[in-house]
Amino acid sequence: MSKFWIIALDVYKKNVKNITFVIMLLAPILLVGFIYLASQLMGGSSINNTIEVVSSDPEVVQTLKSIKTDSLNFKEVKSEKAAKKTLKDEKSAGYLLVSEKSGLIEATLYTTESLALEQSMLIQQTLNQIQSTKNAEQLSLTPEQVANLSIPANLKNEHISFANDGTEKVGKDYFAIRTVISTAAVVVIFIFILTYSATIAQEIASEKGTRIMEVILSSTKAQTHFYGKLTGILLVCLTQIVAYILIGFISYRQFKGLSVIKNILSGVDFKEVFDGLFIYVIPFLIFSLLIYLFVAALCGSLVSRSEDVPKAVQPITYIAMIGYFGSIIFSTDMNNIVVKIMSYVPFLSAFAMPARLAQGSVRLPEVLISLAILIVSTILILLFSAGLYKSNVLIYNDNGLFKTLKQSLESAKIERVNHKA
Repeated sequence: MSKFWIIALDVYKKNVKNITFVIMLLAPILLVGFIYLASQLMGGSSINNTIEVVSSDPEVVQTLKSIKTDSLNFKEVKSEKAAKKTLKDEKSAGYLLVSEKSGLIEATLYTTESLALEQSMLIQQTLNQIQSTKNAEQLSLTPEQVANLSIPANLKNEHISFANDGTEKVGKDYFAIRTVISTAAVVVIFIFILTYSATIAQEIASEKGTRIMEVILSSTKAQTHFYGKLTGILLVCLTQIVAYILIGFISYRQFKGLSVIKNILSGVDFKEVFDGLFIYVIPFLIFSLLIYLFVAALCGSLVSRSEDVPKAVQPITYIAMIGYFGSIIFSTDMNNIVVKIMSYVPFLSAFAMPARLAQGSVRLPEVLISLAILIVSTILILLFSAGLYKSNVLIYNDNGLFKTLKQSLESAKIERVNHKA
């Protein structure tokens, strides 16, 4: 065990000190800082948000002028010629030409640059309100009657679930936020798979290329060396995950007072969000990352030079891309037969099952079967990779990935026969 931890900690320290790891670790901090700085600059900027109104209807002008927000400010101007000159001199964001024909409001907005969606929606809503007021006047409706016509229907959305004993539980529908969480988790795990698959393959292949393995294997077992390397990389990965969690927690404590954060998280109970089957997203992501890393370690052991590592991990990249883009393509139909099949394939279930769990389109027996297949497959691949590493660690050739794999399997078969003899 002492040799195992010497190898593991050596790999861990070497990769943690690597500039690539430091950049990956700092990237979320820099992103949060950039977003915060951008919001502060936008909040204090002097962008012209004035829209000049050209209309012969005093009611229209007064209604628009009464609206004063951070995003828009309406100002009356007497002629279109004057409004056009102001716009040309960049003293306004645009001008609104409003007229009335047969009781219908007709408006044209002139701008040199496209307005933000929020601004366009505000203008449209205001004009709709003016049109509704004029329609009410034509129909001789009282203000109370107009207000009653504007009252929307009250629709509540509650989620109901049934336990195995038939009891029911009613609560809020957290489909939207669960979808956001599962999508973000899949994106992160996809990035981790691509990043650490290359890292672990490079780590395994690097010493083969230097022909130093003969010296190493004289003092330790091949499998001990393999597990030590693997554990070192997994500790690096764990360090990054813990760092991201801490960054997220600190960022939340720092920015939870912002109105946008309050609006997003208002009424959200994370205990209920992860209640039920959705909690199974976590083990699916963990074991899916492990199975990819174990295969990457196997691929790294099949090449003799570090330069061949990108080619060795290409199959892993392609499989991960199939799962990732497949989950995106079929995201609108989680009951599609393709998605259901993906949910039981070990290398693809991490991309399909979280989305199905978020939507609630899968039952507990299906989740447990899929997770059991994934866990068993992960353990078998780990044992297979470690056993094959013992056979191919001293194989040096440029025959390609699959020929080397075939040669390693034959070598392992011969070793088993000799061992029995």
